[in-house]
Amino acid sequence: MNLGYARTSPMRLCLLYLEQAALEASRARQNPQRWFFAAPEMHRALNCALVAALSGSEGIGAYPEKARKKWIDHFDKENWPDIPCPSEDRVESFTALLKRAQNPSDPWMSGHPIRLTESQRADLAALTELRDDMEHVKPRGWSIEVAGLPRMLAAAADAIEQILQEPRCRTELDEEDEGRAERAITCIRDLASSAGNEV
Repeated sequence: MNLGYARTSPMRLCLLYLEQAALEASRARQNPQRWFFAAPEMHRALNCALVAALSGSEGIGAYPEKARKKWIDHFDKENWPDIPCPSEDRVESFTALLKRAQNPSDPWMSGHPIRLTESQRADLAALTELRDDMEHVKPRGWSIEVAGLPRMLAAAADAIEQILQEPRCRTELDEEDEGRAERAITCIRDLASSAGNEV
């Protein structure tokens, strides 16, 4: 048994969550309750990709503006290794990161901004709401309409695919990893396509 370290990064986490979302979405065809796993995993995958896309070379671009300024001030100090790092270590919300990633004038975005249709934006907002309900469970039962879920996951997959087109976002992934991401994205799109044909 290896008792060393398990290492990761935003893009490597994105890949793991993406594969898990594709697996759970595939299982959901036989067992609809698997959507309760697939949806939050896909949300996590896109969140990780957004953090990677907005981090910048300094690794601070996904933080809120106030925290970024503190980090920049820290790096600008002549003797910065002797000065404690800023304590803020929470990135912006998913909604804020997604908005910034679509903004062509955001200086932290690596490469081209992602392009989403109004329908995809609405699907990602619904996916976020669903993820919030599942991460912050209330003492009640509830149901989700399955029909739109494959389309929501496909919207997230499209955004991830656009982020993966940017070389800086792929630096931590090798060819095998890129192939794994491509297969997971294809699986999710195929599920969305077949679900659309069943309606």
